[in-house]
Amino acid sequence: MKSPILPISKGAPHEGSADDHVDPVDGDACEDETCSVRLLQRQAAKLSAELNFSRADTQRWQGNRETGSTCLIYHCGKQLGPTECHHYRCICQHGYQYSELTKRCESETSSPVQRDTGGSCWIWPCSRWRGPTECLHHKCWCLEGYKAVRGYCEKDETPQPATTTTKPGEGLAVATGRPPAMQTSCAWGDEQCGGAGWSGPSCCEAGYYCDGSTCVKISEKLVVPKYGFSDALRKKSQGKLYTFYVYRAQGETTYPPENVNVADLGGVMWYLHNEIVGRADWGYKRKFDITRILRYKVQTRATQPLVDRGMNFGVRFAFDSGQCTGPFSCDEAWQNYGYFVGCNKLQTGFPFPDFKVAYDGVWYSLPGKCPQMKFFEKTNTSAQSHGLQCIEDQPGGFCDEPSGTADCTYNFEDAGEISLDELEGISGDYHAWIKSGKREYDRITDHGTGMTFWDKLDDPTLAKKRVSAAKALFECHGWRF
Repeated sequence: MKSPILPISKGAPHEGSADDHVDPVDGDACEDETCSVRLLQRQAAKLSAELNFSRADTQRWQGNRETGSTCLIYHCGKQLGPTECHHYRCICQHGYQYSELTKRCESETSSPVQRDTGGSCWIWPCSRWRGPTECLHHKCWCLEGYKAVRGYCEKDETPQPATTTTKPGEGLAVATGRPPAMQTSCAWGDEQCGGAGWSGPSCCEAGYYCDGSTCVKISEKLVVPKYGFSDALRKKSQGKLYTFYVYRAQGETTYPPENVNVADLGGVMWYLHNEIVGRADWGYKRKFDITRILRYKVQTRATQPLVDRGMNFGVRFAFDSGQCTGPFSCDEAWQNYGYFVGCNKLQTGFPFPDFKVAYDGVWYSLPGKCPQMKFFEKTNTSAQSHGLQCIEDQPGGFCDEPSGTADCTYNFEDAGEISLDELEGISGDYHAWIKSGKREYDRITDHGTGMTFWDKLDDPTLAKKRVSAAKALFECHGWRF
C-alpha cells in the first residue's frame, strides 16, 4: 500500500532532517516572518507525527498491543508480561501495550508506554521540538518523569498503577455434565468404541479418536473435542507445589519442553543408554542426532481431583512427535483430572519399562497445547485441518505460576546443558570419530570400541557412575544443584 501524501509546506522538518536543531518557539510570541515559518514547520511536524501514529495502528494487526511473537504451538513467553493468544499471535492484554523500551507488555498508563514519542533516531538525533528526550534502541523516548502527548514530551505527574495478571482457570470450558469415568482398557485401531447395543469400552487408546462407533487415527482432518472442565478443575487446588530439576536428551534444535517426556538424571541416562547410543540402524551414530542433555527447573502442582485421590502426579503418558500415545485414553484422563504432570519410576515397571533396568530413575510427561495431534498436524493450515482449532481449544498445563487448575499445573525455566561429546570424552569431530571405526556402544558385545563409558548396560554400579559423571559435568560448568 502506498503511503498517503501529506500536504505540508516546503521545508517542514521531519525526524532526521537538518532542521531538527531549530529551537522550539512559542507560537503566541512570534510576530516576525522567521518565527512564522518556524511555527509552520512545527505544526507540520505535529501533523507528520500524528500520521505516523495512525499509520502504525493500521499496519499492525492489533496496533501497539502486538508483541511480534506467536503462539501457534507454544505459549506466549512469560517474559512478555500480561499477554493473550489471539489468532495464534501473542498480543498484550486489554489495557496494555508492547513497549520497545522494556520488550514486554506494560500498562497503557505506565512510564515505558507513555515515554514513547514515536520518533526515531537511526541517523540524526531526536528532534528538539519533542522536548526532553533520549535516544534508546534507535527510538526517541521522553526522559524519565515525562510523557509523550502526540509526540511531545510533557511533565508527567500520574502515579503508576500495579501490574495485574490473568486469574487461574479463566477461559476454561464449563463441563456440561459429569466427566466420563476412567476406563483402564480402551479400544485400539479400527476396533469398535460405540454404536447401537455396544457395551464394550467407549474410549480409544491414545492417538485414536472415537468417531461414534469406531476408533480412527487422529489427524488434522478430525475434529478434536474441546474439553469441559468441572468446577473443581476450574479452581485453585490445595496441592503441594513441587520444585525440582528435569532433563531431556536433545539435538541441536531448541524448543520448549511441552508435549514431551522429560526425566531426572538417572532416567535420561537410561534413555540414552537404552535407545540412543550403539544403534546399528543409525550407522552406530546417536539416534535422532542427539548431541546434548538439557536441564530445566520445573514447578508442579496437582489439580484438586488428583489431590483428592492422594496423588501429586498422574500416570506418565508417552509422547510421539508431540502426540500423546498412552497408555489408555489421554482425553479422558485430562478431562477428569486436568492437564496433570505424569510420573513413572523406572523400577516400578509401569507403564514402562516392563523389564528390570540398572538405572534408578524417573520419567515425567508435560502436556502442552493440543496433545492429541502430532506437531506437523497441529500446524497444518489447509482448509480441512482442525489443528489450529485444537491448539486454541486445548491449552495444556503450562502457566507462569502453577495453581492446580486444569490448565495451570506446571512451569519450567532453562537451567543449563552439557554436551554428550564432553561427557563421553570425545574430542574433535564426532562424525569423524564414528567414521574411524570407533563406537560409543555396541548392543551385541555390550561394550564400546575406543570408549568404555557405556560398557555394561545392566550393571547398577556402572550406571551410578555414569549418572554421577553427568552431574559432575553440570557442576563443572557452574550449573549447581
